[in-house]
Amino acid sequence: MSQSDRVLPSWSFTQNYKKSVHGVAPQHLIDTALRHKIFRSVFFNQYCFGVNLVTFVDRSQLLKGVGGVYGLFQQPCNFICLFLKLLELEPSEVVIQTFLNTKTWQMKYLRVLS
Repeated sequence: MSQSDRVLPSWSFTQNYKKSVHGVAPQHLIDTALRHKIFRSVFFNQYCFGVNLVTFVDRSQLLKGVGGVYGLFQQPCNFICLFLKLLELEPSEVVIQTFLNTKTWQMKYLRVLS
């Protein structure tokens, strides 16, 4: 098997058509150590794998709070896992404005994420 035949995980590289923010891919704005902890977290693997923008709204309703990392081993909370997934999805400005304009109290974490 040659180098070009290998299948790499989607988070290990950025496609050429993706936007860049400050010269890097948006998901690389999060620190490398934290990003790898997020990729290994249970919540990210169960609830964020294969998520699109439609299911992202449902996943945001599962959140119970806002935070970064917690505990002795600095485990990522669910909010930061969904935030990384939103950076990977790179929604358009229209979608972000739609998320921000939601007025129901059930979608308060969706507004914070966007």
